[in-house]
Amino acid sequence: MTNRPVGVWGRGNWLDHSRRVEACEVAAEIEALGYESLWLSAGFDDGVPALFGDLLDATNSLTIASGVLSIWHSSVTQTAAGYKAPDRAHPGRFLLGLGASHGPMVEETKQIYGRPYSRMVHYLDELAEQQPGVPALNLILAALGPRMLQLAAERASGAPVFCTR
Repeated sequence: MTNRPVGVWGRGNWLDHSRRVEACEVAAEIEALGYESLWLSAGFDDGVPALFGDLLDATNSLTIASGVLSIWHSSVTQTAAGYKAPDRAHPGRFLLGLGASHGPMVEETKQIYGRPYSRMVHYLDELAEQQPGVPALNLILAALGPRMLQLAAERASGAPVFCTR
C-alpha cells in the first residue's frame, strides 16, 4: 500500500462522545510524531462513526482508518454514506477497513453469524453498486484466511498487518 507504511492502531473508548476532544488531540499528536495513519475500531453500532470525520478535521495529512467496520453491523447503505462525508471533506485520507469479525463477537450482539467469506463477497458487490462507491484504493479487508486474503488483493487495497511488541 502506498504512503501508509507505518501507523498506530488504537483501541479503547475512542468512540465515547465525551472523549472526542481528547481523541482529536491524540490524533494530532500521533501525526506530529510522524506516523502516517491511525487505525481505530468502528465498534459494533450501525454505520461509520462520526468520530472518523472529527479526527480527519483535527489533522492535516494523517490517514484515518476504520480497523475494522463489521459487515454484520453496518448495512451497505450506511457504510457507503458513512464513507462519503469524510472522503469528500478529506479526499483519500479515510481508509475504510471492513471485516467479518469473529462469530462469538457478532453473536453477542444478537446477530446471526455464518459464512463470512460469502457474506463479504456479497457485501462488496452491493457496495460497488452504491453511488458514489468506495474506490478499491481506499478499501482494505481484514483477512484471517487465504480466501479472504485473496479477496482483499482482488477487490481492495489489500489487508492490514498489525504488529505488536
